[in-house]
Amino acid sequence: MRLKHLDILCRKAFLADLPDGKLLINTINAFSYVNARKDALFAEALKNSDILIPDGISIVKACRFIESQPAERIAGWDLFVYEMERTNRKGGKVMFLGSSDNVLELIRKRVGVEYPNICVDTFSPPYKDCFDKEDDEKMINAVNQSNPDLLWIGMTAPKQEKWAYTHIDRLELSYRHDRSRLRFLRRHRKTCAGSLAESRIRMALPSRQRAPQDVAQVSAGKRAVPALYVRGENQGLRDVMLHVLSSNTFLRYLQISGLH
Repeated sequence: MRLKHLDILCRKAFLADLPDGKLLINTINAFSYVNARKDALFAEALKNSDILIPDGISIVKACRFIESQPAERIAGWDLFVYEMERTNRKGGKVMFLGSSDNVLELIRKRVGVEYPNICVDTFSPPYKDCFDKEDDEKMINAVNQSNPDLLWIGMTAPKQEKWAYTHIDRLELSYRHDRSRLRFLRRHRKTCAGSLAESRIRMALPSRQRAPQDVAQVSAGKRAVPALYVRGENQGLRDVMLHVLSSNTFLRYLQISGLH
C-alpha cells in the first residue's frame, strides 16, 4: 500500500458534502498506515473505504512531502461531532458497537445530555483477538435489529476496520438509496475537488469493485453504476461532478460548473 495511491478526504469542510447512504468511513494515521503495509486485509479495508479521513498530522505532512492530498488533519473526533450534531438536528438513532457494558452505559448517559434527540443502542462484543462465526452473527444481528442511522465501531485497530469491511454488506442501516442509473462526468483535475469526485464515484460502486481501473472507467463515462443520492445544490459539488438525470438537470449542472 502506497500513501500516494490512497484517496483521502482533503478538508473538514468536505464532511458537509458527503452523500446520504450507507458509507464505510475509516480513519488513517501513522500507526494504521505502517500496520496496513504488513496486513493485507487491513490494507484492503482502508483502500476500499468510502471515505478515508486523515486522523493524524504525520499523514498530512507526509502527503505534503509527496505533493498529494490531504490539505489538513481531520480528527476522528471532528467526524464524530459533525455526524452526531447532524443526526441530533433531525432526530435519529445511533449505535455504539464495542467496549465494555460499563463504558457503553456512560456513553449512553452522556449522549442523552449532549444530544437529546438521539436514541442510543449499544452492544458489547467479547474481548478476544479474533471473533468466531457465532460472535460475528451476534454483532450483525444486534446491528440489524437496531437499524441505526449511525453505527460507531470501537474495537481497536485493525480489528474494527477489518470487521466492518468484511461485514458491511450484511449490516442494515437506516438510509435512503437512490438506485436510478446514471453516468458520472467530472473534470479531470488533481485537486481536492477531483479527489472528492473520485470518492463519490467509488461510493457508488459495489464494495469489492472499487479498484482504480473501475473508478477510471466511470470517470471516462464508459460505465454506468447505481448512484447514491447526492445533494445537488451543495457548494462542494460544483466543478466536481455532473449528474445526468434529465436534459434540464444536465444543462443546470453545466451552468453550475461553468462548462456550458
